[in-house]
Amino acid sequence: MKITGIIAECNPFHEGHKYLIRKSKEITGADYTVVLLSGDFVQRGAPAAEPKEKRTRDLLEGGADAVLELPVLYSTAGAEIFAEGAVQILDRLSCITDLCFGSESGDIEYLEKNAEFLINESEEFKAALRKNLKDGDSFPAARDAAACETAGISLARTPNDLLATEYLINLSRANAERQNRIIPHAILRTATESASSIRERMLKTDPYAIGTEDFSEMLFYRLMLIKRLEKTMPGIDRLEDYVDVSEDLAQSMRDKAAGYTGFESFTEALKSRNLTYTRIARALIHILLGIRKSELAAFRMPGYVRVLGVRSDSADSLLAELSRGRIPVLTALARDQEKLTAHYDRMLAMDVFASQLYDGVLAIKKGERNPDLCEFRKKLIKV
Repeated sequence: MKITGIIAECNPFHEGHKYLIRKSKEITGADYTVVLLSGDFVQRGAPAAEPKEKRTRDLLEGGADAVLELPVLYSTAGAEIFAEGAVQILDRLSCITDLCFGSESGDIEYLEKNAEFLINESEEFKAALRKNLKDGDSFPAARDAAACETAGISLARTPNDLLATEYLINLSRANAERQNRIIPHAILRTATESASSIRERMLKTDPYAIGTEDFSEMLFYRLMLIKRLEKTMPGIDRLEDYVDVSEDLAQSMRDKAAGYTGFESFTEALKSRNLTYTRIARALIHILLGIRKSELAAFRMPGYVRVLGVRSDSADSLLAELSRGRIPVLTALARDQEKLTAHYDRMLAMDVFASQLYDGVLAIKKGERNPDLCEFRKKLIKV
């Protein structure tokens, strides 16, 4: 049996995602297509514009056979950790035969050469990279320049090719320990309207679309609370403890907190020559959700995967295949939580908190008086 994996945010789902699913089935001849979906918070350092349940249903209606949730620890991380967590989940399911991803180049050989070069980084390259970063270049630009300087090659710099390269790096490591390789496929992106432009329109016209500004007051509270704890209970909680927060960024947050007026304006105020808007937004999302560096270190190996939805006509056979792997598969949290060790129960609590926070904000926008925010009562979505 062939099962293709796709890693996606679908923020929101659009024609390009539908094309990716259709093309992946055509290329691989797979019996099933499984999408590993970012939950309610995504890699660009923002909440998803639509809840994961809506995007899950769209994916199932758009051709996916099952939708799994990428834990928030990975879905909000930079490309390296995002790809590492996602590929490890697909690998540990043990039934995924192919991995398909959208690509600006559509050139799998070029992307694999990029990955091979970065797996075998030379000391000369590392030194050039450090120098370029110190000079204030963004990471993609610094890395590409270092590769040109030391090896005469050009690395991918477009968003999807950058992420594809990280997938291939992690897939290479996973395949080295696997009897049956997961085969990667780069699918050339089609010229559809971008997700970012659709989101911008949604945030202007849809009263229920979720954006970073909806979390502005919560973020301000978190920043003020941490600032107070830093002064009154040293060592208990520090801005530097959170993922993506460097010492320089933490100090800048402290210095500029008095002028806080909202999530987006604060992010803009913190931008610098070598810190992009997205990197800062991710740091702020990690502070908002309480995701610390110690937790990232503790959970680099994923310990479960949750199924959000499945097509009714393939539910029994596909869920049976997914459940034969080396990772617990959760289809109903209230029942399946017992599959987890105490260690990974802590990781699941992070997902539950993030979802309840998101659902609470959405309920406020909708004016719901008695919303049910219990993640454990949510049912598997079937179409």
